This record gives sequence, C-alpha cells and structure tokens, in this order.
Amino acid sequence: MPTHDDTPFPLLADPGRRAGVYHLLARLWIQELDTEWLDAFTDAALGRAYQDVGGIPPANPEAPQTIDDLQVDYCRLFVGPQGHHPPVQSIWQEGRFEGTAAAALSRIVDSLGIDTPCDASLPHDHIGNILALFGSLLTAVDTRPECRDPGLQELSERLFLEHVAWIPEFARSTSPRCDTDFYRGLMSVTDRFLTQEMAQCQTAQPSA
Repeated sequence: MPTHDDTPFPLLADPGRRAGVYHLLARLWIQELDTEWLDAFTDAALGRAYQDVGGIPPANPEAPQTIDDLQVDYCRLFVGPQGHHPPVQSIWQEGRFEGTAAAALSRIVDSLGIDTPCDASLPHDHIGNILALFGSLLTAVDTRPECRDPGLQELSERLFLEHVAWIPEFARSTSPRCDTDFYRGLMSVTDRFLTQEMAQCQTAQPSA
C-alpha cells in the first residue's frame, strides 16, 4: 500500500502550467470521478502527466479500482452521511459552515471580475472552489496584461496564505482514511504541490 510521498514536487515555473495543476486538482476535489473522467485518465497524456506529479491513475493495473470503488471512497471521505470530513475551510478551522473564510472568499470572488469555474452548489471555501479560484487568478495574471499590477499580485499572495495554505494539513490528515490508491495519491499530490507553492510564496514575501 503506498504511503505518504515526501519526494519534491516537480518545480513548475510557468504560471500556465501551475494554473493547470490547480484546475485539475480542483476538479478532483469538487466531485467524485464519473465515467467521463475515468475515461480521460486512460488517455496516455493525462495519465502520464498525473503520474509525473506523483498521482496514481484510477486505472492503475497494480491496484484495479472500479468507478464504484472510487465514488464510494469519495463520498465516505467527504460527503457522508456520517464520519466524513467535509473539505471546507470554515468547518476545518471554525467547526461550522459559512464561517469567516467563506464570507471573505465571497467578497474576493465578487471583486475580482474574472471568470472563476467555481461550483455554485458548494461553499466558496470548499477546497475545490478555492483551488479553482486560485488557478483562475494565475491564468488572468499570466494572460491579461491589465491583471499584472502589484495590487493583484498582493491579493494573490494574501489569498494563498489565508485560504490555500491550510489545505496540505487537511490532505495529510485525510490520507490514512482513504480506501483507494487513487484518493490516497490525490492527497499526496495536493499536499506536495501546495507545500511547494507555499515555499515559493514565502520566498516572495518582503523581509520585515
């Protein structure tokens, strides 16, 4: 059974590639895999790319996992009806839905004026929505010159430190509870990628 992987995450200097990882992780956190996404992972390019960053494809021949196995594991971990841990910042930090983090993220989304592929059926501070929002922000900074101002860069750093930096701890706490290698691997990839992003963000912070 795979254990926590401490190998360094491949350094991604290109904002577009980093945004791509955020969006992929966002989709995998927002909802359980369906047959369309299971088929997508059999594509050589996506499957190889996910393996390159330490992920375990759902069609791993060494540990076959059916779509039912994966959906049951996701629901048991995050949806319930009991013993689950919702991947929501307000619950993790405050023990309640729609807490301070959710309100702050709602204001940020309203003020940004960029397309954010967030799932409106989930709280703003659901891990999937947070990762989607940050990926969209990276894409905007990378592709729209009007978004490359110091104010937006500062907002990006604040968004990360206040709303993304808690996620690795959540992923590490969830990993031992995963029944499938796929979701155990997702916890590892999420942890290592965001831990690396945290190190880069802290390096970019001005000295006191």
